[in-house]
Amino acid sequence: EWAIHSYNFFEGIALSECESIENVAALGQAILDHGESFAEFQGYFNYDDVAQAVEEFTDRFMGVYKSEEDFAYEQLEQDGTLDRLEKIGFSENYINWDAIVNDMECGGGYLFIRTGFEEVHVFGND
Repeated sequence: EWAIHSYNFFEGIALSECESIENVAALGQAILDHGESFAEFQGYFNYDDVAQAVEEFTDRFMGVYKSEEDFAYEQLEQDGTLDRLEKIGFSENYINWDAIVNDMECGGGYLFIRTGFEEVHVFGND
């Protein structure tokens, strides 16, 4: 028998005192393979099945950004929205980035997990 009393190297993922060795090994491998972003994802959703957590993480992870606004800017730039606005004479300086981020999150399309100064992990919910 064993008991887990410390799990510092699991990037914040809570392990039960009697966690199975197989689950501990699978979580450790997933963290090694996918880094802190996986740990944040698993810590937020707490999947029982590590393989399912890895699959969901792989499908939903969109990157790490300095801010939610940086992510929103990149999305609008990539889909051509900023170019279309510029063509009709609308300056991006008038865009309320906080409102756009709020809509992205409240609309259920994105999950933002802030982990530190200028560090936001972004996941899609679709």
